[in-house]
Amino acid sequence: RGSANYIANHRNTLAVYHIPGALLDLPDPNVFRDLMNDIALTWLLGMKIVIVAGCRHQVQNKLGDQPDKRSQGLRVTDAETLRII
Repeated sequence: RGSANYIANHRNTLAVYHIPGALLDLPDPNVFRDLMNDIALTWLLGMKIVIVAGCRHQVQNKLGDQPDKRSQGLRVTDAETLRII
């Protein structure tokens, strides 16, 4: 009963979930499963869902010790590095 107002107020609103790439490599698969269950519940309650999947962790693993180029704190991916990824 206490959640009825919350559900009504958020029906048809947009929820954006960012899922870090490192979450996929956690040793406990229940963490990812539980997150997906929570997201599914918000969808079942009538919210519109957008999932943004991060990949920094996977890119860094793929590049290994190769130094990355940065500009203003952001990785700059050249053509050769993009080929590797």
